[in-house]
Amino acid sequence: MRAWTGRVLVLVWVSIGITGAGIARLFGGEAASASRSLEEFYQIVQRQQQTIEAQQRRLEELEKKLAELQPAGASVAAPQNTQTAVQAGQARERGAPPAEARIKFYGFLRGDIEADSRRMSFDSQLPFFVLSPADPSQAKKRTGNITFHPRLTRFGLDLNPIVFGNGWTALAKLEADFFNAFIDRPARALPDLPAAPNNPFLARDLVSNSRAALRVRHAYVRLQKDRWFVLLGQTWDLISPLFPSFNADTLMWNAGNTADRRPQLRIGYEPPHGKGKWSFVGMVGASGAVDNQDLDGDGFRDGESALSPTLQARVAYSGRSHVSGESWTLGLYGHLAHQQVNRFFIAGRSHFSSHLVGLDLSIPLSKRVKLQGEAWTGENLSDVRGGIGQGIDPATGRTVRASGGWLEASFRLHRRYLFNLGATLDLPDAGDLSAAAARTRNLAYYITNRFSLGRGLSIGLDYANWQTKFKGLPRGVNNRFTIYIQNDF
Repeated sequence: MRAWTGRVLVLVWVSIGITGAGIARLFGGEAASASRSLEEFYQIVQRQQQTIEAQQRRLEELEKKLAELQPAGASVAAPQNTQTAVQAGQARERGAPPAEARIKFYGFLRGDIEADSRRMSFDSQLPFFVLSPADPSQAKKRTGNITFHPRLTRFGLDLNPIVFGNGWTALAKLEADFFNAFIDRPARALPDLPAAPNNPFLARDLVSNSRAALRVRHAYVRLQKDRWFVLLGQTWDLISPLFPSFNADTLMWNAGNTADRRPQLRIGYEPPHGKGKWSFVGMVGASGAVDNQDLDGDGFRDGESALSPTLQARVAYSGRSHVSGESWTLGLYGHLAHQQVNRFFIAGRSHFSSHLVGLDLSIPLSKRVKLQGEAWTGENLSDVRGGIGQGIDPATGRTVRASGGWLEASFRLHRRYLFNLGATLDLPDAGDLSAAAARTRNLAYYITNRFSLGRGLSIGLDYANWQTKFKGLPRGVNNRFTIYIQNDF
């Protein structure tokens, strides 16, 4: 800025000098004397300009040295700004209110229309698998459904980072939507079927469709210093970090995509390496937070009764790809948890274990094409959305083994149009299941279209062919169509 100011002054003085020279020719000696004075002023301005440029170079050298002294990952600021930040951090440590802490709001408004050629499990707005044509909970006439809802409307807030004098930074997030599966109108079960809460045939509805219930998605505080961070609160599971583009209602859970949200304590270390970055993260969290399993009906979740938390870990590397401005990521993750029943044994057992290992990959193939997906295998996975929601066979006490995953290719055909092709699969071991209604395969092929209209407004048109296979019932097949409009803010 100082350099530009000097140049402007030079131009002004040169213009005045030229004008003065013309006046001298017209009016004689006095004007000539004025012209000589202007020349002297011009020389003074030139010397000032040289001094300013030298000071500017010196300032740039100081800023460069300051940046080299900063810890990796820390923001670089002018010395006076750094001092201000330190003083602000010290004031907060003394209990003074953070004057600069502000809230950033974000989210979107959204409306969905979803149509099914055959009925899905539980509710059209909670699609996990397709009901069999011989499902005894349904009428003899097989029909589909159509539903309208605004439940995916979302809002959230981020607290601006608070920088402390000791190098720690605090961030916080709260995010909610209206997709709470709170049951206020349970339909009456068929008289020849038990009304147990784990009965997959029990007919039920969501809360009234014009009374959507608020649901907390994320609520946590994250502390970070250099390459380390600590997070406490509720957020995503550490395992299975990617998401298919189809089925924003339930994210293809129990159909190939695993993991959900749960309360947790997470610790991570993410150092740079070469042209990329490593990520080493571990988590302890609430067991039974997703499936709420209570096999012995004692009013306590079996995961919490085991007196051991859910353990998860992930190691990943992100590197620069051959596509300019893009990176690829490969991750390896694992999960371990336990459940305990106390009132009675289930087939002679009271203790059960859950474990999973998996891989995730995201890689850009070109500026317009990206490939991503996950593959996993494990046992007793109902609390992490695996095994088509079947963790333990209640008749035999066997834990259900399952494998699966999903793969998706994204095509950016235009800056305002994104097209996706994908497939998902959840494959429990049929030998671990005994009931005729047990689900042994859940498969879906899908196409999604995203049209951006600008200013945060977008339209989605999606289609999936969904197939669920049962141990002793006919296969269920559904064609599912979704249309939505979304406005981000």
